[in-house]
Amino acid sequence: MFHVLFHRFMVSTALFLAATISAPAIAQTEGHATFRFGVGVGTEYGGLGGQVSRTTSTDRWTLGAGLTSTSTFYGETYGIALTYQRLDWIGQNSTRPDRHGLGVFIGPVGSSHRSTFSDGQWDSRSSTTYGAGVLYNFFPQGANQRSWILGLSAGYGSDSVRNVTSVGFNLGYQF
Repeated sequence: MFHVLFHRFMVSTALFLAATISAPAIAQTEGHATFRFGVGVGTEYGGLGGQVSRTTSTDRWTLGAGLTSTSTFYGETYGIALTYQRLDWIGQNSTRPDRHGLGVFIGPVGSSHRSTFSDGQWDSRSSTTYGAGVLYNFFPQGANQRSWILGLSAGYGSDSVRNVTSVGFNLGYQF
């Protein structure tokens, strides 16, 4: 029961935050925000996928979607991720203060696979395990520029099968 409530909470929170950050993008009211698209692998891409980011001089929001896992037996699972990063907490005194992002995420932290054998047939199901955690990203050219993105993440989540603690990396390119 807890995993169903947790999953609903995560989806509701992601939708609310997505609506909150997309409203300024639609209205174009933020004069100094930069909107970019990216592709990559990791937490902020929902697995192997893409993202859209909204970046100012002090913070960065991303909404990503991607392939979380694939198997010929279990099939594919997909995930969506929402991140918020501060760009002014690390390296404030450097000439490029927007090269480091430290923040939080809501998104996939793993996947679960279940198989049952009934009436002579296998029934296989896969699901994405959602959770929350922290992340760090390094932007070699700056967060507002076309550049590679390198990062680390650590998160925790649970579903009906298990609790998941994940440590991962982010590698992507921002256009």
